Amino acid sequence: MDNITTVWELLGWLAGPGSVILVAWAISWGCEGWDKWDNLPGKLKGLIIVLVSAVLGIISTWLQTQPEFLDIVAPYIATLISIVIAWLATQVAHKNDIDRYL
Repeated sequence: MDNITTVWELLGWLAGPGSVILVAWAISWGCEGWDKWDNLPGKLKGLIIVLVSAVLGIISTWLQTQPEFLDIVAPYIATLISIVIAWLATQVAHKNDIDRYL
């Protein structure tokens, strides 16, 4: 995901392993501490992640066949990519903040 700067690169990544990486991370982050999620069997959690990833990958693949639509939304998605990258950078910086261990 290091070089994703355009909507086309994002969709290409999401059409492959990127969907699993993104969905697994998002569900783990978003559902952490939620009792209903925590009490689900591990196999069911895995199945949910695979199914949501497959849907995201299929949508990403379909979107790549819609160049007119992508031309319209590309600037907005580029903004979203920049915001997510900046947010992730702040999370890494916060996690590695050495002052909190002193």
